[in-house]
Amino acid sequence: MIKQKSNSQSNAQTVIVSKKVGFKTQLNQSLDVQRLHQFQYWLVALSLWCVSTTSIANEEQAVAPVNNSMWSRVQETLTDTWQSPNYELYIPVSTWHNRRYYDADKIKEFNEEPWGLGIGKYRYDEKGNWHALYGMAFMDSHNKLEPLVGYGYQKIWRPSENVRLGAGYSVGITMRSDFNYVPIPIIVPLASVEYKKLSVQSTYIPGGDGNGNILFTWLRWQLQ
Repeated sequence: MIKQKSNSQSNAQTVIVSKKVGFKTQLNQSLDVQRLHQFQYWLVALSLWCVSTTSIANEEQAVAPVNNSMWSRVQETLTDTWQSPNYELYIPVSTWHNRRYYDADKIKEFNEEPWGLGIGKYRYDEKGNWHALYGMAFMDSHNKLEPLVGYGYQKIWRPSENVRLGAGYSVGITMRSDFNYVPIPIIVPLASVEYKKLSVQSTYIPGGDGNGNILFTWLRWQLQ
């Protein structure tokens, strides 16, 4: 009888310890997500500063004193891009998950063909750098619809007349089914190889073990 009681107590303690470990794991994962979102908010703030530093007023066309505040330069950059008559089409082609951070079974669950479409307005500034305001919707890693809107900037190098190389960043807002479609701010790097009107553009979405670390690639076609 005493032995059975001892075994029952031991089993109960094992269950309690197991529950504590499980709760601690869930808590750590929740904290990791919260830290990631906080980090993203700070990055968005930083990106606004970056936009302001890349926007330079054209003094020859100025008819009034230019307000050099950060916000006015952000507004000017976004307004000039929005008023551009040039449109481009976006066609998502790949969402590659970095195999270093996912096991083979998890990879099999993911969708890596992000069927979707997007459109944007773009311009090249006086320095030849690319700016765009865009909207896109595609099937995410879980085969659920993910909308994305944002602003993109790339510094452009031209090794030849028709070839362009670009590197920069994008800041925007996305919504995902696994986050109940709550708006999530993002800032990600951009890189592209362009030939005449066609561009192959990519971004890398950072993360940790079992989340993020995705190379997202799409085609960009200049309509005008």
